[in-house]
Amino acid sequence: MIKEFLSNMFQPEASLKLIPIVNWTVVALLIMMAWSAQYTDIESYHISIMCFLSLGLLFSLNFFYIEFQKQKALQKDSLQNDDDVAWKDVDSPGKSRHQKVEQKKMR
Repeated sequence: MIKEFLSNMFQPEASLKLIPIVNWTVVALLIMMAWSAQYTDIESYHISIMCFLSLGLLFSLNFFYIEFQKQKALQKDSLQNDDDVAWKDVDSPGKSRHQKVEQKKMR
C-alpha cells in the first residue's frame, strides 16, 4: 500500500489527489487547537491567529482546486466542440473549416 501511494505521488496531477488528505489534516489541527485553547493555559490570541491562518490555507487550497477543475472541464468541452465542428465540415461541403469556426465564434 505504501509503495502504491509513493508511486502515485510521482504521477501527473498527484498533488490534486492530496487535497482531501490536506483538508482532513487541517481540520484535525483546527480541532486540536480548539481543544488546546479550551484546556490549556496557552494565550488565546496565538490560537486564534493559528486558526485564522489554517482556515485561510483550507480556503485557498479548495478555491484553487475548484477553479482548476472548472478550467479542466472547459478545456474538455472546447476540445469536444472542435471535434463536432470537424464532423460538420464533412457533412456540408462548400464552406471551409476556417469559415465555419469563424461563424461559430460570431454566434
